[in-house]
Amino acid sequence: MTRMTIMENRNGIGNLSWKRPVCHLCITALIFLGVAVCLVQNAAVAEIQQPGSIQVWTSPGSSWVCVDGTNCKGTPNSGAALFSGLSPDIPHTVTVTVYGYQPFSQTVLVSPQENTVVNANLTPVHR
Repeated sequence: MTRMTIMENRNGIGNLSWKRPVCHLCITALIFLGVAVCLVQNAAVAEIQQPGSIQVWTSPGSSWVCVDGTNCKGTPNSGAALFSGLSPDIPHTVTVTVYGYQPFSQTVLVSPQENTVVNANLTPVHR
């Protein structure tokens, strides 16, 4: 049985000592493995916390685009709108409206540090 004891040196400072020899390579490997696991876990958490974005292309242009009903903006004639800083891995609802067209709605997931593209082709309302 291997036991660890604390032995006092000449200066009165306690030192850890093993009653049996311990493989220093094994201890080094365990420390390295522990550090590696911590680094991987921290990297995964950091990636999850990074926001993503949604790029909306509308046809026709000059549309009103909203993400989650609160973040709204108009598109130019080109029909492009970019929404950045969005929380990843949760559903976001994109709605597009233009007078004379049926409303468009689509729910999408945003990935961390990724740009999700939504193509909104609106259908004219026949009167």
